[in-house]
Amino acid sequence: MASISEWYVTKLLAAAHKYDLPRLKLMCESVLCKHISIGSVAQILVISECYDATELKFICLQFSAENLNAVLKSDGFKHLKEKCPLLQFELLETVAAGIGCVSVDSDATTPEPNEIEAESTSYYPSSDEENHLGW
Repeated sequence: MASISEWYVTKLLAAAHKYDLPRLKLMCESVLCKHISIGSVAQILVISECYDATELKFICLQFSAENLNAVLKSDGFKHLKEKCPLLQFELLETVAAGIGCVSVDSDATTPEPNEIEAESTSYYPSSDEENHLGW
């Protein structure tokens, strides 16, 4: 994000967030989306988080997931890793979801003990089977 116009758009986004101007906020998000690159995506992702720009954040996460190798090598990602570990975690979740892995759900509930017992006992032979198998 080197140009002055991008700097002003970021300031406008901050004002739109502060004064609850959703239309201006969407316009700023749209402009910033057009400036996403390997070198700028981490910085724009942080901006999207600061100003609750959900569409912009989604686009940044998708772009990062699609260009993961290059993004991981960027200076912006190194900064993100050091200063914003939660955003790094969200990025990794997005990548995992994109390749068919199970996403970590922070709202997931812990299974009841009976559920765990039912699941775990199905993996072990019963005592009759143990005798038959020589265990």
